[in-house]
Amino acid sequence: MHTSYFGELEKELRKQILSGELPEGKPIPTEMELMSRYKLGRTTVRKALQKLVDSGMLHKVHGIGTFVIPKEDWHQETVHLKVLLIVPGFLGRIENEDLFDRSLIAGVADYSYLHHSSLEIHRQEPSAKKLFSWYRNLKISGIIWERPWEKYFPTIAELHKLGVPQVTVNRELDGIPSVFFDYERVLESVVNVFSATGRRKIIFCDMQLNTRENIFNERQKFFSDLMRRVNPDCPENIVYRIDRAKFSSAVADRIISEHPDLEGVVCSVTFLPVLLPVFRERLPGVPLVSFGENDLLNRDTDRIMNFISDSRENVGRKATELLEKLCRGKAEHGRHLVSGEFLVRRMG
Repeated sequence: MHTSYFGELEKELRKQILSGELPEGKPIPTEMELMSRYKLGRTTVRKALQKLVDSGMLHKVHGIGTFVIPKEDWHQETVHLKVLLIVPGFLGRIENEDLFDRSLIAGVADYSYLHHSSLEIHRQEPSAKKLFSWYRNLKISGIIWERPWEKYFPTIAELHKLGVPQVTVNRELDGIPSVFFDYERVLESVVNVFSATGRRKIIFCDMQLNTRENIFNERQKFFSDLMRRVNPDCPENIVYRIDRAKFSSAVADRIISEHPDLEGVVCSVTFLPVLLPVFRERLPGVPLVSFGENDLLNRDTDRIMNFISDSRENVGRKATELLEKLCRGKAEHGRHLVSGEFLVRRMG
């Protein structure tokens, strides 16, 4: 073949794949071999290979080679992903945390289904050696990490060096695309609504963890700065960093006692089961704004609940979309924010 047009090479390789000359599951000739055999430049060869990757016939494994995907897995116009979702965080420890994880899993599963991809879920992290072996042997295309603990960071870094596509949720690591819920935008909406209705004595009950949870520190500081902008005379103790394992009605009572003229509370959904009974008894007219989607928000019929819709399904979809782009060589690194909504039923 003496042509510089990558379409001709694409057609030739496609014909060899369809005929079985290039067998399923086996590597095709290297870029250098194709350049030499067809007298083509590197750019032309790469374009032809990328077209076949995008059509789902080939799969590139960094540092290993390019392989023919089995015919039953072919599809058009998108990469056939084999997504591995690792959820090593707090699954099962907190009632509402489990709901959050299920929502995120649903988002990943939804995107995977719509884009003809498979999904495997692990709740414990396999070794870096095993994960790379799965990647090299085409068992997985890439990994989504849901809030990985610090002890997993070396594994993620090692896999990154080996070229394994990875996306993290609620963690920001060098060189790895990450997805976060956009708390700042909705917190600003919350404070603006409170301020517009004359409520300026607001507190924020949020989580305190012993791990490196920058997202919590960031949103707590953002809330404090917003409130001081609205009300320069607000007290120092407007943010309560609470160990959720130790949170009780006695702690809630103490917080309320420190703010006898309280006009509103923003809290993590984790604290709702404890806060709601206390609010019903002591502060029936004070708006309670919560992060997250939870059945308690709909069951609480004797008071009006306002809440922030933390759509973790959309976070899951975005993480899977980023992983797909990464596998296609169209990486979008850095932090990606997914917005929720501040839903106000009534602010009486």
